[in-house]
Amino acid sequence: MNPRPPAATCPSCTKRVEPVEVGGRFPVHYVPGTPRRRCQPTPTIVRRYHLVHPCITCAALPERPADWSLMNADATEWRPETPRPLDPESGPRLPECVTHRRARLAAQKARRRASARVRDRGVAEEDRDELWAAQGSACICGRALTSTGKAPTLDHDHRRAAGHDHDTVKACRRCARGALCDTCNRILVGRYSPTQLRMVARYMEHPTAELLGWWDD
Repeated sequence: MNPRPPAATCPSCTKRVEPVEVGGRFPVHYVPGTPRRRCQPTPTIVRRYHLVHPCITCAALPERPADWSLMNADATEWRPETPRPLDPESGPRLPECVTHRRARLAAQKARRRASARVRDRGVAEEDRDELWAAQGSACICGRALTSTGKAPTLDHDHRRAAGHDHDTVKACRRCARGALCDTCNRILVGRYSPTQLRMVARYMEHPTAELLGWWDD
């Protein structure tokens, strides 16, 4: 007697449809909660990962052990108990849920940005992180960039860069100065000279109105 084929998870509505076989088509079924709306899964062919989770990343995750609790939770990502629907923009070659697709695209975007920074600035990510850590993980203005989530910008001296084997808009370890927030790099440090900044600091500490005695009235 042949065993009964297992149930599969529909990649669109996450409904358990049974019985199905790998290589066949999903049987006609309705979206949960809408008995008159037929579901049209994409892809329509049942794959092996559909027997567990429609998302191939979820299917590859380890199952959560029975003695697992929040008290001893670690960084391990467990397989979701409830199957997640596939992302509508996910193709049949790489079916993923919204969570894992966004995480993969974000990681790809971060790698491209890191490669572009190394190409344009000539300083590796480890060197920039070393500068940032040496400043106390904060910009010279005291901003920690924890709220914005943006990476610090590499600041370099254009005058020193003129004597090196690269364009002045690029940088290297010999002309780098530190890691700043975007505002300080573009406006504060990138626009004013040290003399002008000292004059501004002196003005802020002792304004002209205070020197004229207006504040004594």
